Amino acid sequence: MEIPQTQTIVTNTTWENVSLSNRIIVEKGAVLTLTGAVACIDAANLVIKDGGQLVHSASGLKATLEKEIEGYGSTNEGWYTMSSPIKGNIEISSVDGLIPTSNNYDLYRYDEPTSIWQNVKDANNNFTTLDIGRGYLYANEYDVTLSFAGVINNETVSYELFKTDDIILSGFNLIGNPYSHNIYKGKGAAIDDE
Repeated sequence: MEIPQTQTIVTNTTWENVSLSNRIIVEKGAVLTLTGAVACIDAANLVIKDGGQLVHSASGLKATLEKEIEGYGSTNEGWYTMSSPIKGNIEISSVDGLIPTSNNYDLYRYDEPTSIWQNVKDANNNFTTLDIGRGYLYANEYDVTLSFAGVINNETVSYELFKTDDIILSGFNLIGNPYSHNIYKGKGAAIDDE
């Protein structure tokens, strides 16, 4: 079935055997369930807003998944955990909104072998990708929408941790949710089950 027009999904909706060639937007609080044969070859044709959900089992399905970041302003209290829901490792530069033109943001990863927090802004760290299954800390002075576009991950992901007894935080890392459902949203260290 060809979806005949651009649509915004605001309530739980199920479609079977569809080809998405027009723009479909899944709003916060809505769930779009796709069953049977599903095709979407342009990530811009399927947009999942922060708080919206997509349930599917299609391999190779492309979409754009958004994450809203509330700016910290002058409080310095706006850290978010994030991870890429896109299949495989992706270039940081391919995530719209992640690296602003201003310097008022921070993107950290924890490097377990050296027990050091690395900021992407520090040229010595030299990390340019978001690794599948790895978690990151992100903050921005301004409100921003991060947009991850590409093939949605639907494969098992594993992340191996190493424990060395004499190193502080050995065996620690932020494990990222590599699937499209947002399991964390909030400020500080508290988990908000929205």
